[in-house]
Amino acid sequence: MTEKTPTVRETSEQEELLIDSFMGQYDFSRLEHIVVEAPTDATYRAARELDLMSVGGPLVKALMWARELPHRLPGRLGRRPAPPRPERATLDDLDSGTDWVLLGERPGSEVVFGVVGTFWRPDIVWRRVEAADFASFAEPGWGKIAANFSVRPYGAGRTLLVYEARTRLTDPRSRTRFRWYWAAVSPFVGAVLRAALRSIKRDAEARPQVTITRV
Repeated sequence: MTEKTPTVRETSEQEELLIDSFMGQYDFSRLEHIVVEAPTDATYRAARELDLMSVGGPLVKALMWARELPHRLPGRLGRRPAPPRPERATLDDLDSGTDWVLLGERPGSEVVFGVVGTFWRPDIVWRRVEAADFASFAEPGWGKIAANFSVRPYGAGRTLLVYEARTRLTDPRSRTRFRWYWAAVSPFVGAVLRAALRSIKRDAEARPQVTITRV
C-alpha cells in the first residue's frame, strides 16, 4: 500500500476569526481581498480609519441613489423620507451615530461591525442591536449583517487585507425574499468591497514606514 504524502500541514490548527463569534453560520457572504505593500500595523490603521462615505466614486453614489429612490417619493409610494446621509463615516462614526454597531476588535488584527434591518425591502427599517445581543438575536422578519476587516502578514513587509460581509436571515420567508435581492445586488456589493480595499491600500502604502536599525 502506498502511503499518502501530505501536501499541506494537516496538523496545523485553523485560527478562528473574531467574526465567527458573532456570525459563525450565515446564509450569504461576499469576501474580497488585496495584497498591500505595507506592514500589518499600517494597513490595520488605514482600515480602521477608512471613511466609508468616500469609497467607490460614481458607482457607489449611483447605487445609494437607487436604494434611496423609494424614499424620495413619500407622497406617491407612502414611504418615509430617507434620513440624511452623514458627511463622514469611519467605524467609530458608525458606532456612535447610526444603527450600525462596532461588534468587537482584536487591535492590529481584526475589527467586526454589524447591523440589523430589513435591507432587502424598498422601505428599509434599521434596528440597533447592541454587540452583546447581536449573535443571539433571532426575531423573525429581520436580517443581520456582520462585516470585518482583517489583516495577516504576507511575506516581508506586506499584508493580506480581507473585507468580508456575511448575512443571516432570521426566518425562512425573509431568506427566500432576500435570495432574489442578493442575486441582483451581489455584484455591486463586491464592487463596494473592492473599492474600500483599494482605498485602504492607497492610504497604507502612502504612510511613512518605520525602519528599525539593529546595532
